[in-house]
Amino acid sequence: MSIQEIMQNSAYITALRHLLAWTLILGGLLLSPGYGPKLAHAQQAPSETTVVEEASDADASARGEAQFLGLEHRREIYEASRLTVSGAVGRNLLLPGLGNIYTEQYFYAGLAFSFLVFAASFVSYGLVTDQSEFLWIGAGTAGIAYVGSISTSILGVEKYNRERREGLKVELGRAGALAPAWSPSVNVGWRF
Repeated sequence: MSIQEIMQNSAYITALRHLLAWTLILGGLLLSPGYGPKLAHAQQAPSETTVVEEASDADASARGEAQFLGLEHRREIYEASRLTVSGAVGRNLLLPGLGNIYTEQYFYAGLAFSFLVFAASFVSYGLVTDQSEFLWIGAGTAGIAYVGSISTSILGVEKYNRERREGLKVELGRAGALAPAWSPSVNVGWRF
């Protein structure tokens, strides 16, 4: 069956339209603001009042000030801004490299986009010249783009969340007990 016959087949065209429609629907869901991490909003510091308050009110406001950027508040900020593996993988399934942009890995996103462009070039050349070898090379290159972008974005989510926890000084039970103790070190090397 030639390319001309495939393109004239109405079942093929209908399936292609359905695939495109579902891709656009899933892309809209994955890229919508409600699906990804929520932005962390800083709370305003309690304003000072000039009215003399009772002692119980002063104690309550002191507790409120102590809670501002306290451990619980930092945990809330972390939970609101952490990334999810499903968000990164979903974006990569839509288009390789989008999950890397989600995890702020722009170099890997550029690599994934480059591999995808090469894959499209190989596939289109294979279709035009009726050479199946180029179709297989294009499929392999696209597979490398998908697998590579998914795996690097999963690692990127873990790295982003770890750096976020360390920056906010939030310990999550499992990491605190297993984390190695810091010790000074000496680097020795030869230069030529």
